[in-house]
Amino acid sequence: MLRNALDDRLITTLVGNHLLPEDDFDEWFSIVGHVAQQFEVVNGRNRRVKQPVPLEFQRCNAEKDESSRQSFHNEQQKTRKKNGRVGELDSSGDTIMGGINATRVAGEKQKRGRAKWKTPERIEQLKKEEKCFRPLAHSICRFNPDELIRKVGKLDAPAHSRTRELEVGRLEKSKDVDSMNTNPFLVNALLNDITMVQALVDNGCLCYGIIDESLVSQMDLPRILILPPIDSITYVSMDLDGWLVPKLWLHVVPESTHRMILGKKWLEDQDALIHSKNQQLELKKNGAWISSVRRWESDLSNIVKPQYTSVDTIALMIDEVPVCRASIEDISKALRGKPRLSIEE
Repeated sequence: MLRNALDDRLITTLVGNHLLPEDDFDEWFSIVGHVAQQFEVVNGRNRRVKQPVPLEFQRCNAEKDESSRQSFHNEQQKTRKKNGRVGELDSSGDTIMGGINATRVAGEKQKRGRAKWKTPERIEQLKKEEKCFRPLAHSICRFNPDELIRKVGKLDAPAHSRTRELEVGRLEKSKDVDSMNTNPFLVNALLNDITMVQALVDNGCLCYGIIDESLVSQMDLPRILILPPIDSITYVSMDLDGWLVPKLWLHVVPESTHRMILGKKWLEDQDALIHSKNQQLELKKNGAWISSVRRWESDLSNIVKPQYTSVDTIALMIDEVPVCRASIEDISKALRGKPRLSIEE
């Protein structure tokens, strides 16, 4: 019964709507109300768009347009009667131009009047020079773009200023180069519990490790001959921040850039990872962390500089002066990590 009471246009709109339920009246009523609301919005918009213009406004606009056209036509006719038609010849034989170039005639003999902004002497001068009477065209003819180009050249300066300029250029170049470089990754290594060296951790060195020949001679290390191009190798014990390597094999190289280099093969065996930002070397195989030389320098920056006292001063303070001896082996033994003891031990 409610369906028959709907508007014909609304029924036509709902014909293709397959979302209308058959057994739920509340849902059906909600959908129909929503569609009817949208239908009213669309019809209202169409009525506003298609709203006809009243006849009074149409008649008034038509009269204004006709009056404007008639006044323009009258002004154009007056101009043509006074100056002649565009394209026709005037009394002096010149073609009549339109717009701002319209030719005007004056006087009893219908001759063109001269330009009021030029004197007769100036006109005669322009005729002799065969130049145009129009100032704009005359200026364009005389225009030379090369005159507006600013000529820039090196100023005449004494020799010392040019030398200073070269020095400043070299300094700026060196600053740019320094900003592109960084420091090598060095670690403190104690070899055979005797000699402390700064070892370079180099992932680009493909061998296990390199030691300089002069350091081998200084420490009197054993040398084992091998086939060229490298003719000998050696072994040494190494202590890295308390982590001890009992035997480390190294290639002996003369005149090396660093006294000792730990290569890529050693890094792979130790499953090492370089933390460049923290300046630390992580040895995942043993769970050790090795700090670089730069990290030690930053950590020790706030330590107070030690003060030294002479033996004579100590002798004045006490009656007897004990003399003690401690070797590097004793210090290394004291700093070496000790195994953990069980509860029973």
